[in-house]
Parts: sequence; C-alpha cells; structure tokens
Amino acid sequence: MNYVGNGKVLFRTDQFDARWDWNISDRDKLFVRNTYLYSFLLNPPLFGIKAGGPPVGGLASEAVPTYDDGVALNYTHTFGPSLLAEFRGGLLRWHLLGYQTDANLKTNDEVGIKGLNLGGKITGGLAGFVIDGPLGNFIEGPGPNNVALPRLDIINIWEGVNNWTLMMGRHQFRWGTDIRRNMEDLFTINAHTNGFFEFSQLITANPGVAGSGIGAAAFELGEPSIFLRGVFNFIPHERQWRDAFYGQDVWRVTPKLTANYGLRWDYFGPDETDLKGGLSNFDPKTGDLLLANLGDVSKTANVQGYHKGFAPRLGLAYKLTDNTVVRAGLGRSYFATNYSSTFQQLSIEYPIAPTQSVLQPNIYQPIFPLDQGAPPPPPFNAPSSGHLKAPPGVSIFYNPPSTKTEHVDQWNLAVERLFGRDLKVSLAYIGNKGTNLAWNPNINAANIGPGDILGRRPYYQEYGLPQGIGSRCTCADSNYNAMQFIVDKRFSSGYSITSSFTWSKALDHEIAGFSWGDQSTNPYDRKGSYGVGNNQDRAAVWTLTHQWQLPYGPGLRWGSAATGAKKALLAGWEFNGVTPTRLRPNGSTRRPSRLLSFRGKLYSAAAGVTRRGAASVGQV
Repeated sequence: MNYVGNGKVLFRTDQFDARWDWNISDRDKLFVRNTYLYSFLLNPPLFGIKAGGPPVGGLASEAVPTYDDGVALNYTHTFGPSLLAEFRGGLLRWHLLGYQTDANLKTNDEVGIKGLNLGGKITGGLAGFVIDGPLGNFIEGPGPNNVALPRLDIINIWEGVNNWTLMMGRHQFRWGTDIRRNMEDLFTINAHTNGFFEFSQLITANPGVAGSGIGAAAFELGEPSIFLRGVFNFIPHERQWRDAFYGQDVWRVTPKLTANYGLRWDYFGPDETDLKGGLSNFDPKTGDLLLANLGDVSKTANVQGYHKGFAPRLGLAYKLTDNTVVRAGLGRSYFATNYSSTFQQLSIEYPIAPTQSVLQPNIYQPIFPLDQGAPPPPPFNAPSSGHLKAPPGVSIFYNPPSTKTEHVDQWNLAVERLFGRDLKVSLAYIGNKGTNLAWNPNINAANIGPGDILGRRPYYQEYGLPQGIGSRCTCADSNYNAMQFIVDKRFSSGYSITSSFTWSKALDHEIAGFSWGDQSTNPYDRKGSYGVGNNQDRAAVWTLTHQWQLPYGPGLRWGSAATGAKKALLAGWEFNGVTPTRLRPNGSTRRPSRLLSFRGKLYSAAAGVTRRGAASVGQV
C-alpha cells in the first residue's frame, strides 16, 4: 500500500529592536540596547497529529518555538584628551523548546500501550514504529527520525567587558578584559522518550522456511521484536567560564614605520555542573564512570582547565614610497570549537541519559505483548562515592583530566602599490597552522590484527566493554599556505572591477578543519590520515568582481539637485556581480569514506598503498 499526501510547514518570525542613548555630560555617555527575536516552526506529520507518520518536510515532525533575547549596556567615560575607558555588560538568553507535534497527547495510553506516557510533554504522544517486510517497510507514529526530540536548549550568557585607551606620544596603548559566564541546560537524547518499537517478519516466520513471516502480521498481533526508550533523569546544568585579558600598543616608530604588538590571554574553562551526578566521565585507568559532585569527584568530573593560553601578536607597516606599502604580521588565537568540544558531552551520557532497551531472547520470539506494556525505565542510582562501574553497551565518553585549548598561528606578508589614482595592485603571502584541534576519536576501536573484532577492542579485553567510547582529544592539526595577487581598478562614472587570484594548499586531518567528508581518522595512525583537505583545497581560485553605481544623485554626474520622486526612484542604484573560478590540483584524490568506524573495520586508502600497520588478508 502506498500513501501519497502533502501538507504545509509553518515558519514565522517576530523581531523588535530598541535602543536608548543618554549623553550624560561631555565626558560620559551611556546607551542600552535590547534585541528580541521569536520564531516558530511547525512541521506536521503526514498522517495527522495523532497518527503521526513521516514529516511533511525535513527530518522530524516537530513544533519548535525559539526565543532569542539580548540586552547590552555600554558606558564610556573620557578622563581627558589622552585617556578613555569603556565598560560593557550584556545578557544573552536563547531558549529552544522543541517537542514532537503530539507531545500534549497521551496517544500510547489511548491505543492500549501502557507505561510510556508518564505525564508531561517529554513522554507524551505516540511511540515510533518500524514494521519490517518482506512486503515493504512501514513507519507509523513519529518514526525513527524523531530521535532528537524533545530538545530543550536553554542558554544564558553573561558578559562583562572593560577597555582602556591611553595616548602617549607616538604610542596608543590599549588594554582590557572580557569575562563570560556560559550557562546551558540541554535536554536531548538520541532515542525516543515515548518509546520505539520494531516488528520483525521473523516473529511470524517458520524457522524451517527461509524468507517466511510478515512484519505487518507481527504488528497486527502486537508482538514487537525490539523496544527502545530514551530516559532523562534530570535536565543537566552546564556552566563554563570564558575569560580573556589583553594589552597592545600601536607605535609609530618613524613617519614611515608603524608597529602594532600585543599579548592576549584566553581561558576556556572545563564544563562544570551544580548537580550531584550531573556529569559522567569515563576513567580508562579503572573502568569507572566519574560522577560530578559525588565523593572525590569534582564539579568538573575531574577535568582541569588549560591556563597557558598566551597569544602574542605583531604587525608591521612600512611605507617604501608615496605609492608603495609593505605589510607583515603574525599572531596566535585561541578558540573553542563548537559541536561538543566543550559542552554537551559529559552531561548526556550514562547514567544521566540512559537508553532503555529490551531485546529478544531469540530472533523468533517477541519481547512482550504491546497490551502488557513496557517495563519501567531503570532508576537513576548514583553512588555516593562518585564511582560507578561502566556497564557494557551504554553510551559513555572520556574527557582527559588535562586537555589543551585549540589555537591557530597566522602570518602574512604583503606588498601594495598604487599606480596613478585609480589602479591598485597587491601581492601577498598568507599562511596559518592549526594546532591542538579538537577531535573525538573512538578509544575503544579495534586495532588491526587477527581474531574477532571484540577481542581487539582494548577496553573489552580489560573491562568487558564492547561499545565504542567517544573521547575528546585536542591532537589534530591543519596547515594552509597561499599566494594572492589582487588588482583593483576604479573607472570613471562609478564603475570598478577587482580581480583576485589565489594559489593555495590546505592540509589537515579528516576532522581538523578543512573536512574530507564522512570518513574517520584512524586513531591508531593519525599521521596516516593527514593530507590534502580535499573538499576545501583548491590549487587556484580566480575571482572577478565588478560594481557600477548609477551616476544619478547628489555629487554625481546627473541629478545632483534632484529631489522628491526623481531622487527616490533613480538615486542610489548599484549593480554588481561576482564570477569565481576554482581549480583542483592535478592528481588530487578523494579518500574512501569511513576509514575506521566504531565497528572497528579498516579499509585501505587506495589500491597498492601500504599504510603503517596495514592489515594483511584475513585480518580485517
């Protein structure tokens, strides 16, 4: 049976901005600004709110209101002609409240499936169902793509900034600080919180007849083969300090030479919580899970901050002639990558967010009748010692006690020449080197060798843990070098063109910045996974941009005195365009996908290529 339907996805936004300026005196100025944005996304299921089914658009049927509210205050005081101070304060509130569209219903109770609608929107609605073949696969309820719902993300960021400027002779000194307190309460789990069932055709099969059985028959009988449920014992509270201090000087050494030098210190603190057991960190030395704020485990689950984030910077500009300038610079910047490099790892692991699973005793026997209901979810049991033995098969994550902060070093050298009044040519070399970049390797991946996969997983041998164990490792690198040639020509009548040619090379590990796609870096041979950043590397890029301003309006060839409708209709028009051309280097190749999965299977990078520790026939 095929069902074809259509529907509408609703998305609306409302926004307002308000600002108040107060010139207190000639020396004191104050302003306050507030920006508010509300959005709402409704992506309904194809079969209606109650029956569910696949979404009309996107991956999941969801109703998601989002609230974004920012308040900023800025006070400036002028002490005199050479000293200025600035004080800023701000609060950002971002709330996303994503639920399945039937979260307000108790559909599981209505259709006779007990023990799933436990009260409230988090467990409301209808469970997901996948009905196997052989006559075709069917999806009922929210389906397998709704596993990220509910998603409740409540972010509050407090920030205080202080900047000072002092003019002294040929020096302009600046120094200041930036203090931030990031607070996030994130509720998300990769499993249905209102239940998920699969109905195998083998439930109704005859073991002696190959290919027999019908999944739809098992569904009609109410005899599932798999049950999964995501369980959140509480909404995690994650907190982090992000602090910075800096000092710099712009020094006019001579009329032709200007130097800009300074030093910045950045600190990105570890994730912390105020809840008992609010973070769960795997300890490879003992096989224990370390639960924050219990026993001898700290509020950061024994993760320490990195305090050596000193970043020097230097820039030089030298005027060779009236029309020629040479510029050079180098500097370092520390940063924290998104996507779980700091937040959102230790707070969503077992036992905080376990996945309840009920599996078959054998492939022909159902787990339990639907009308009997699912067994209750496992209770949250955090030992007072803060040490819990990691059980097999659950999601766990390892954040080392000491982790460096990611940084990038950048450098450049440029020569710029002006020919006449309207032709400018520049030639520049730029480069950067990413160091200690974040990566999440599977520390329990099977190494290359003889025997079954489980026997080659290090923590299965030591603690009986067969699952993949994600980890945070700031051990990836990237490298980029480029030569740029730019010609900028301005013609009369408001027309100008810019021609830019870049010759470059980008190198990295798979997930270190430039991205090769969906493959994974081999945790046992990181150097073997370092090479051309194939998705971003371009041997040459030529870009031509052009812009023409209609010469009509104040100060232009025509219409300089135009007013009223003529000025409104004809003045201010601009026409522009961009023509990019990109060339890949000859001989560059794309590596195969998924070099090393959590299943521990390694595939050769290219025919005839032997990697370090390469497997022989029968070892993979």
